[in-house]
Amino acid sequence: MSADSVLLPAVPERPGELAVRPGGEVVPVDAFEVAATLEASGVSDRLARQRYGHTDVFALARQRYEAITAGEPVTPAQVAPPKVDVRDTLLRGFVFVLPALLTGAALGRHPSLPLVAMVLAAVIVGWAAGQGIAYVGYRVLGAGSATGARFQMMKLALVTVAGSLVAGVVVGLLGWVTWPAVVLAVGQIAFVLSSSIALVLGRPAVIGIALVPGLCVSIPALIQPSLVPRWLVLAAICCTLVIAVGWVGLLLRGATAPSAELARAATAGAMPYVGYGLSLALLLSIALVDSVRAPTSVAIAVTMAPLMCGVLVAEFQLARYRRSAEIALRTAESRADATAALRRALRRCLGGYLLGLTVLTAVAIVLLARSSDLATLLRFAGAGALGWAFLAALMLVAFQQLLPVLVASAAALYLLAARELLPALPVEPLAAQLALEYLLVALALAVALTVIALRLLVRPELHR
Repeated sequence: MSADSVLLPAVPERPGELAVRPGGEVVPVDAFEVAATLEASGVSDRLARQRYGHTDVFALARQRYEAITAGEPVTPAQVAPPKVDVRDTLLRGFVFVLPALLTGAALGRHPSLPLVAMVLAAVIVGWAAGQGIAYVGYRVLGAGSATGARFQMMKLALVTVAGSLVAGVVVGLLGWVTWPAVVLAVGQIAFVLSSSIALVLGRPAVIGIALVPGLCVSIPALIQPSLVPRWLVLAAICCTLVIAVGWVGLLLRGATAPSAELARAATAGAMPYVGYGLSLALLLSIALVDSVRAPTSVAIAVTMAPLMCGVLVAEFQLARYRRSAEIALRTAESRADATAALRRALRRCLGGYLLGLTVLTAVAIVLLARSSDLATLLRFAGAGALGWAFLAALMLVAFQQLLPVLVASAAALYLLAARELLPALPVEPLAAQLALEYLLVALALAVALTVIALRLLVRPELHR
């Protein structure tokens, strides 16, 4: 849409009003396109008030859009988008979090340090590469090349798994870790990357079905380890891995290479998303390391259970916020009204999530950790604070606001890494001290990301 299809250099309908050029052939898609054109043409909020008598450009654009299209004023009932698909958001959340139950069952109640190190490395590589591969897939898919997206994701996944396998063989030959630990780590990376590809292709059910055999054995093993032999746990996890990788391999059939320019642009743009996945993985890994340094009577997988379930709620709340934002922007009469509506929607989203996470934590404590000590309760709280930070980060990333997430996460990781150099908190035992330090940093990260989200995500132009 060109500027002169909105701004008529002719006599307006009434003094001080914009008019549509007679015979204009270009019709704007919506009021947001009109607002963008007005702003690009130099119409500011001040000009909209002084010359045209509207509160801001947003209100002016809405009035002009209705005049251009000769339609009735927009009402919420007419523009309400479809309801949030709860099943889809829950399924995507399950794909994100349920693999952590398999990892916890494979580690056992008291894992060895080399095994923990390999799992941590797998989590870091898998999450970082998975975020990058997902971005590349969406980018190439958005450019209109479905077969190119499948090819590029398959290529990057194979390179990542092959590199991880070589590194695992090297550390195995050096005798640093056992071969089962190498297989577990490489398998976990392959599973995470398969999940990312399935989500991009819109087939999360593939991973959900693949998880069934692993979960049927892993959940009882987490609740009562003595009832389930370790070999059965590992066999069930291997079955899940084979089903997931094989099924995703079938989905990638017919892949063809995209253009070199598109592949380079997509790969270059994926780097911030790799950093985002890396920072989240490191934050989770530090909690696991703390649990190895100072074990408690309750396994770390149990204290992380509310967080894992909370991710399901986070996916739903994000979808709910998108829907609320769309309604707010289509019905607001001015930029101020839109900003206020977006802020209310964001607060409802965060409030609903925190309420749900609090309830999940309370249920987990009652059902899974009845003999909780101070350290266990602090670890539950730390996982809850991390879940809060995760939702705020997820919402910012969903609207391409990665830089503040990366900066805040890097600061939190620095604080956790440097805490050995700071005076220790006067809390005993060591497990409680580490858990309290983790809680304080995670809580600070959550508050910082929430403040940033409340400042950035209420801008109407961000949602156009």
